[in-house]
Amino acid sequence: MWAPSPPARVSLAPELGEAVDGLAIDFVLTRSVRDSATGLDAIAGNIQGDPYWAPPAPPSWLAASLEKPKRLRIAVSFRKLDGNALHPDCEAAVRQAAKLCEELGHIVKGATPAFDLGTLVPSFITLWTANLATAIDYIARVTRQTPAPDLFEGLTWGMEEAGNRGRACIPPSLFAGRGHPESLAMFLHVCALFPIQPQPKFATRFQLYFSTFLLRNKIRDYHLAIVFE
Repeated sequence: MWAPSPPARVSLAPELGEAVDGLAIDFVLTRSVRDSATGLDAIAGNIQGDPYWAPPAPPSWLAASLEKPKRLRIAVSFRKLDGNALHPDCEAAVRQAAKLCEELGHIVKGATPAFDLGTLVPSFITLWTANLATAIDYIARVTRQTPAPDLFEGLTWGMEEAGNRGRACIPPSLFAGRGHPESLAMFLHVCALFPIQPQPKFATRFQLYFSTFLLRNKIRDYHLAIVFE
């Protein structure tokens, strides 16, 4: 499935001004870049009041997707952002993609942007869970229901509890994460190749990590309902 679209390309109006501080989008699920370009031609655009605006778009995304691309400067990394090794299968997939880009005539060089993960990861978790808790409160008001553990998957309910504790921390979390776009802007590459997952069963590891986060922060009544493979 292919669904890339930055939040600034497709307005969330009139239902929403923005979602999850720019981390969530409305778009389409497709099977090709061509189909995604067609989707952008159909629904991309902004209105006054949108908090995010992208640079001017081409006359047609579909037509642009059919043009021969310019030679690009592409960064590729075969390690996780914390410097640790990838799972061999994930590394092989990145190397295969890098080789294909080189065969297409692009300049591919090894490089990794510098992130302060000790700041970025807790800030992201606070931002995500606080927005989730706010969304659950909104749906509860609309449906006139009271949120309770039996209405949610275990991971979602655990995040909701963490979010209720972290709502007052959203402004500091946003401030803490502001340096990371600048880190990418200084990266001096048109695009980058990174693995989406550091290992084939990443979701399971994420759930174990998140359960540890919840326990450290004394979030009660946390339980796992689903383990994704």
